[in-house]
Amino acid sequence: VHGDSSLMAIPIALQQRTCWSPRRAAGSPMCAARAGTRIIERVSTLELDKCATLASRRVEHILCHPGLPADTAAVSHHCGSVALWDYALGGRSERTKLLVEGTGKAGSHHGLAFVETTSAQTLVTASQCGQLSLHDLERGTRDILVATFDWDHWFTSVASLDEGRLIVGACNTGFLYLVDERSGHRLVSKVRTHRKKVVHVEPRPATPMTTLATAGHDKALRFWDLRKAVSDEPTGEVELPTLVNAAHWSPRTGARILMTGQDSTLLLYDVVSNSLEIKPHPNSFYQHTSPIHAQWNPLVDDLFVVGSYESLSKRAAELTGNAKLSSAEAAAFSKSNVGYRGIDVFSVTGRTFDHRASIPATVPGPGGLDRVFAVNVFDLSGDVILSGSGYSVYSWRPALARDRAHRLAVARVLDTGAALGGTTATAAAAAA
Repeated sequence: VHGDSSLMAIPIALQQRTCWSPRRAAGSPMCAARAGTRIIERVSTLELDKCATLASRRVEHILCHPGLPADTAAVSHHCGSVALWDYALGGRSERTKLLVEGTGKAGSHHGLAFVETTSAQTLVTASQCGQLSLHDLERGTRDILVATFDWDHWFTSVASLDEGRLIVGACNTGFLYLVDERSGHRLVSKVRTHRKKVVHVEPRPATPMTTLATAGHDKALRFWDLRKAVSDEPTGEVELPTLVNAAHWSPRTGARILMTGQDSTLLLYDVVSNSLEIKPHPNSFYQHTSPIHAQWNPLVDDLFVVGSYESLSKRAAELTGNAKLSSAEAAAFSKSNVGYRGIDVFSVTGRTFDHRASIPATVPGPGGLDRVFAVNVFDLSGDVILSGSGYSVYSWRPALARDRAHRLAVARVLDTGAALGGTTATAAAAAA
């Protein structure tokens, strides 16, 4: 696995793609602005809707995909299990089920992605145990694409391109692994992209088959043209002031990259103006919680959600000058200082971060301390936030939409005709 980096040439199909250029994709700015205003108004009234515990290990990833059943999301846990969660009906739904069986310790998936098809039946995972795997959720089978067979080398992120024909995995030693379906899912190239661990790899939405962005622990954000990947030369590079947990392209145009720093900062890189903006934000890195990732809203390019967390010792040192607290003092301090944990929603206007909404961490955790919501994503509707904290997952829905969403979910499950698009008395009554 750790052999020559030029095992095979990149597939010819990739060489025929249009080259990437840093320009904004075409679209209606007025429509985008109206959608953004509507979403901001709705997220400002979010309330806790559903809660579930699907496994006995902490939540690490939440994925939404158009091919999944309506109002469901895939939830990955530290033990390696992946479950489908119905966040409209919660635990009463038969659609909440296990998709991938966990393997326990060292089975954690540091990265996972659905293959870009309409069925969402194939999942790619990058694991702590050094395996890049392809899971057929319908048949319940797993194919190991690449295995390092070495506890010192593991996979940290993964991306699926061209409907799964090309799988790109990143590892902790700075390499990208390219696996091509047309060669029988064999490793076709291994390229060094960073001097240290690669923490994230993601294709640009506007040009997914030519442009990749990678972020590494060498404090660099780099761009790669897949047609020239074997040359080991990036098409662009941005020096970062800190280590980051991830780097996400803005979903519609790919004109911005949102990063979450490990030193309590948010970073925003504008591709067009080649500018990097930095905003302080309490998202401290802690070994025993899932890394906090700021995530874009899927419908607009200027709205994102991020969890907030600042350690008790740091907060206490700032406010009282005493960083060492007993358990009782910590619980009392937490109750009087709830603002240091929660979920924040920001919009971006030019180079300005505007705080739009905040969900206080009012859900008590072990010991009476407020929970840390490290994993937060918008669902495909753009106005529901799904969160992970400890072993549990939560959904936050606009207050006025909670009851109606629940009635529609009940109608969808109980009324076959309504689920198939028909109009029946049961569906009409539930939606009223």
